[in-house]
Amino acid sequence: RRGGGGGGAASGAQYALHSRTLSSGRAPASAQQLPPAGHLPQLQPTAEVAAAATSALGARLPSVESLQHLPTAADGDLRKAHAEMKRAYDDMKALLRKSMSECERLSEEVMRLERSARDSKAAAAAAVTAAASERKAADDAREQSAAAEKRAADARRALADAEERHAQEAGTAELEALREALSSAVRKATAAVEAREAADARAAAADGR
Repeated sequence: RRGGGGGGAASGAQYALHSRTLSSGRAPASAQQLPPAGHLPQLQPTAEVAAAATSALGARLPSVESLQHLPTAADGDLRKAHAEMKRAYDDMKALLRKSMSECERLSEEVMRLERSARDSKAAAAAAVTAAASERKAADDAREQSAAAEKRAADARRALADAEERHAQEAGTAELEALREALSSAVRKATAAVEAREAADARAAAADGR
């Protein structure tokens, strides 16, 4: 029985050491190694996890009534070990609650970052689409401007050709009118010469008589 009491004291010392480790504020290695962002497991509610841990840990702790049937010589050590185990148990519950709260906070932060990333991706896609639409509109405007310039150049050439043809036609009409005037003058001069020659011939004939 003394050996059992010594074992209880050793067990109590181990729980006391574990309690001091927990109370130092450093989480166990399993609690510090969180999964990467975006791959957090589905978390259970803190109350359910704490209740499950409380039930599992409480089932391993001996009750005060069971300790009363042990020899008196070991009661002090056992009660001390039980108290240390109870403190370790309370510390573990507090650490569990703190760890679950931190997991929930990290999960919410991951979901917020994922939403922000999706929004940023959608905004970037919309910006790319808008830029492509603007580039297409600019290309269409350049094509329309080039077509308008070509039509204007064609119109200018057609106008120049029309003006040239008009000038040529106007010049031809003036030349024809001048030619007709000259022909008329030549005819009149020829007629006058012929009339004078006829008059001279008649005068000479009259003189010869």
